[in-house]
Amino acid sequence: MIYETSYRNGVRPERPLAASTVTSALGITASPVSAAMAAYLTLLPDDFTLADILKITIPASIVACVVTSLVQNRIGKNLADDPQYQARLKEGLVPPPAEVGADQHRSLPKTAARSAYVFLAAVVVIVILGLFDELRPTVTVAKVSGPLSMTIVIEVVMFTAALVNLLWNRVPPGDVVKEPLMESGLVAAIALFGIAWMADTFLVNNQETVVNPLADIVKDHSWFLAVAIFLVAGLTTSQSATTRTIVPIALASLSPATITAMWPSLVGVWLFPANGSQIAAVNIDKTGTTRLSKVPIWHSFTIPMLVSWISVVLVGLLIASLAY
Repeated sequence: MIYETSYRNGVRPERPLAASTVTSALGITASPVSAAMAAYLTLLPDDFTLADILKITIPASIVACVVTSLVQNRIGKNLADDPQYQARLKEGLVPPPAEVGADQHRSLPKTAARSAYVFLAAVVVIVILGLFDELRPTVTVAKVSGPLSMTIVIEVVMFTAALVNLLWNRVPPGDVVKEPLMESGLVAAIALFGIAWMADTFLVNNQETVVNPLADIVKDHSWFLAVAIFLVAGLTTSQSATTRTIVPIALASLSPATITAMWPSLVGVWLFPANGSQIAAVNIDKTGTTRLSKVPIWHSFTIPMLVSWISVVLVGLLIASLAY
């Protein structure tokens, strides 16, 4: 929808696609039911509640979204001046803007509403399981018992919802792979289940070499916390794992309010193009404006990521200093 709306109106798709992808990570630290929030709450003292966290992260994230959008609106050439896009247009690799979304008013199948209800029901289930840990199955890992990770819960519930839709609506499996977004979705899934988990596994098994030095710097220089969170998030591509690794160390020298102001540095998950959302955005953009590069840390998401990071931390620190 973001791609079609922007392209149909002559807006360079890279601008809204990259900005919306990056700022979605800010929603993780402003959501009461995210897996990262669940991990973060268990680490803080009892007198610093969810309301205290949201009092900082929500307004800071809103300001960061606005600042990022204003900056991103000036990124790249307009489509009329972009030689790569014009070449694609002449070769017929991308349709003219007027033809994009031309069939959006076609009638939907009778099963469309039913499939939407299944999806919404799955979202409700995830929210309930996220709010009430006791409803999740208890699992034991390395002799430590606890509720099943929300990451796994989300995956299982959504895969189940997809299966229900497939069977209940009698969708031929062969038709699914022919959908225009299927290719982008498969590439994104491979990136998520492959590259991201591989990076997380590597970091967990090399924590003494990679994470511990960053933790030592945080102990001596508390201002480095934002950088440490940003870097570890980029290496693990996991907000929850980064939270559990870095925050306990910071609590020894910083107040919960200050840590919360720097916690949205988790936007660093976009540092490397190893996330499904990034790869999906690149594949969806047929104009070629949203792209990766030969330099792993320089891509369409780099500038909005840095702008979001700096603005959300600065605003968060300002709110923390005034409110606590």
